Amino acid sequence: MKKYFWVYMIILCCFSDALFAAKYNSAAAVTNARLGLAYLSKGFYTQSKERLLSALRDDPAIAAGWYSMAFYLEKTGNNMLAEKYYRKAIAVEPHSGSAKNNYGTFLCRSGRYPESIHYFVQAANEKTYLDSAGAYENAGICALMMKDNKAATQYFHQALQNNPSMPFSLLNMAKLSHLNGDDSAAEKYFVDFKEVALNNKSAATVQRYQQYVFSNAIQNNSQSNITLPQPK
Repeated sequence: MKKYFWVYMIILCCFSDALFAAKYNSAAAVTNARLGLAYLSKGFYTQSKERLLSALRDDPAIAAGWYSMAFYLEKTGNNMLAEKYYRKAIAVEPHSGSAKNNYGTFLCRSGRYPESIHYFVQAANEKTYLDSAGAYENAGICALMMKDNKAATQYFHQALQNNPSMPFSLLNMAKLSHLNGDDSAAEKYFVDFKEVALNNKSAATVQRYQQYVFSNAIQNNSQSNITLPQPK
């Protein structure tokens, strides 16, 4: 009798696992999240929301569905609910660098710079996160918005340690080096920036960036007309 009982239990467990696997579809969740963001970028809000809701139904344990819907809510003016969704993304995948980086961008766009930098650094330190350089660069952007040049220099330097070809980090390491009185380093970073970002660009374009680097203002310089990007 015991023998049949254990056979029954094994079959029941396997059947339960199969039902669970059939209930959720993580691949579909990720695909629908990406499609939702693609529709949103083109201004197709109805189709975007439909795909994002599908992503959450496909697999609510996937962070991408939550932070993608959070971005939709942010774009449509519902910041309070958006923040809950960004935090939910981290709750369902506590080691998701993407979830932490996305929450950081929301905080930075909301003017909550120290909090945003905290999450960018956490994202960069996640072992499985592939875009640590991007997270550090985002931290540098927010540090510039705080007018904390020392912290910005640290984060842009860390971005370049992870990816030496980050154009914005190279550009602003050149700028910050100049502001710190180190024009030798500024020239080196600017040469690297030109090689990465200004190949085949006009002399006027190169001059515009050069004016930005070697002026004494950190952003929105009237001569260079170069502004800080938003974190991404």
